[in-house]
Parts: sequence; structure tokens; C-alpha cells
Amino acid sequence: MKTVTDMDPQELREHKEEFLRVLNAWFIAEHRDLPWRDLDAPNPYHVWISEIMLQQTRVSAVVDYFLRFISELPDIAALASVPDDRLMKLWEGLGYYSRARNLKRCAQVLMHDFDGAMPRDPAALAKLPGIGPYTAGAIASIAFGEPKAAVDGNVLRVFSRLLADRSDISKESTKKAYTELLDELLPYAHNAGHINQAIMDLGATICIPGGEARCSLCPVEGFCKARREGITGELPVKQRAQSRRQEHRVILILENGGKVLVGKRPEQGLLAGLYEYPGARITPKQMEDFEQGPSGKRALKAYESLFGEFGLTAKKARFALRSKHIFSHIEWEMIGLYVETADPCATEALAEKNLYFADAGELKERYALPGAFSAYTNEFLNRRGDIDGSHET
Repeated sequence: MKTVTDMDPQELREHKEEFLRVLNAWFIAEHRDLPWRDLDAPNPYHVWISEIMLQQTRVSAVVDYFLRFISELPDIAALASVPDDRLMKLWEGLGYYSRARNLKRCAQVLMHDFDGAMPRDPAALAKLPGIGPYTAGAIASIAFGEPKAAVDGNVLRVFSRLLADRSDISKESTKKAYTELLDELLPYAHNAGHINQAIMDLGATICIPGGEARCSLCPVEGFCKARREGITGELPVKQRAQSRRQEHRVILILENGGKVLVGKRPEQGLLAGLYEYPGARITPKQMEDFEQGPSGKRALKAYESLFGEFGLTAKKARFALRSKHIFSHIEWEMIGLYVETADPCATEALAEKNLYFADAGELKERYALPGAFSAYTNEFLNRRGDIDGSHET
């Protein structure tokens, strides 16, 4: 029989027990210490919340959000009943806000159809709002020990190197093939959740992207065909992402009496249901003209009709920060126009248009503004002497 160091990774099926044993032992000894992990008694709610937060987001950015979230919403019942604005405030800065809305929808389904408990069946999990095949596999395996694969970007990278496979990992067919292979192996594992997490941790800490894989530290180095062939830096193969559309925007910071105007975005579309500073699209030439001008007078004149729509009149204006925010499909180039307004119209009239003057405390605790506007929020709070970083990622 071949030793592990002589192993062809294509023979994982034949030597699955040894492969799984090595991974499990490594994970128990070397796993990352994360607040949602409990190797002895995993909490399904914690597993679910963390997996949703970790989608498209770095682990380091999630830890504080997770702790704050479960402190205020400790269980499914609390999540199902939280007001939407408060939910968005707890999620503020994490991005991809539809994830938070789906969390609440899912919690409500769980309360209604599952007596407030998370089902362990992967098929039942995958039918819930916001839970796809990956998250269903992660919850089922980590929380309940079900032998179900959870294939994320880390797993795709690890297996592409283990198998020296040049298939494009951005293709669904590649993900499907790796999922089927793991589904075949996991029933032979002592703990399927440990194996899924072990492969994720390998991808995050050892089998990292960019050709810098730390192979000498890898517990399954002997199984890795890419390591033996010296091609880890060439894998995985991934189709280059399409270029993002670019928009130029002026952001209006309308201040009065130490407060700033915020408006609620529509319930559909980009950043749905969140709060924003009023603004408008402009051309690159307009942005250049505004920046070169000695003051914000030209821009102020250009947008005075917008102030009138709000029932506001401007006393003076100035340009300030220029900032950029990158979404998955679009990039905003922004310039802030700070405007001191005269006495505002009645707050009731503004509220009818979903517009509110917010002080520093309300910005930090009540109104959820996405990270796209963080530079302007920070500047406003800093001038008020109220900045504490609580709204930052």
C-alpha cells in the first residue's frame, strides 16, 4: 500500500479514512478560535448567523458584528421580531444588506413552521429564505454533524490544488464536482462538521491564494498533486471578474442646528431600506469643475431646486471630502457638498417624505447608513466632537 507521501490525490476515495483522520486531528489541534465556534456543543443559531455574515466578508470584519448582534438578538425569536430599522443598524457597515433582511424573514419562517428551531435536514434548510446549498451544508454539518458538504471559495481552492485541477472554480460545474466528491467522503468522517471547517481553515490560513501556499505547514501536503508538481501558484484557475460600472455622485450634507438631513431609500434596489444623505448623479466633467471652483457656489446653484423640494434654503456651502465606494457591480466616485441651511420646514412635512434631521447620537444609534457614506458621517461626527468609531467596520 502507498504511504501518504506517495499518494496520488486522485485516490482520495481509496484512502479516504486516512485523509479524513489527518484533517480532523489537525483541526482539533489548530482550529481558529472564533466566537461562533463551539467544538463540543455547537449552537445552530450562532452557526447560521456567522455563516450569513461571513458571505462576501472577511472573518476579521465579522467578529465584532457577530458579538454585538447576538448580544442584542440572542435567539431566533428575538431576530424574528426585531424592527427593520434596528436590524439594519446592527448590520450597518457589513454590506450586502439583503442578507440581513433574509435573516429576519427566515427567522419568522422558523418561528411559524419549525417551532422556533433550526431544522437539521440540509434539504429543509436549503428551502429557507437566504439559505442556499453552501449555507445549508454548513449549518447541517457544523451544528448537527450531518455528512453534507459546504463548498466555499476556500474549499474550491484547496481541492483544485489537491487534485491539480485546472477547471475554472467560478463555474458551477466545478463547484458541483467538488461538492459531490466531499459528499461521498464525509460519511466516513468522525465529525463531518470538523472536516468542512478544517478545509475552510486550511484555505484561509495555509492554502492561501496568490501562489503563497504554506505547504510545509499543511497536514495533507502528502495528498496534494499540485504541491508535488510545483504548480500551487498556478491554481486555482478563475475567470476574471467583469469590470464595474462607474458612477460620479455629489453627496449633499445638509446641516441645521447641529443636525444633518438623512433620507430613507426605497424598499427595492441598491441599499434598499437604508438611510442616505441626499445626492445626485453628476458627470465626470461636473465633478472636475466643482473641485476646481473656489467654493461650492456653482454646485449650490445647480442643486437649489433639490433644496426647495425638501423645503430648505441654503445659507452657504463648501466642498469637502472626495471618496470612493466599491460595490460588487458598481463603483461610486463621490464628492461631498456641505450646506448650511436656513431654518427647516416642519419636521412633520419632512417625515412625510422619509426625511429626518438627525443629531450625532441618532446617526450612531438609530439611522443605518451604509459604508458608502462613512467618510461623510465620520467628518460630520468629528466636527461635532462625537466620533467614537462605533459605526465603522
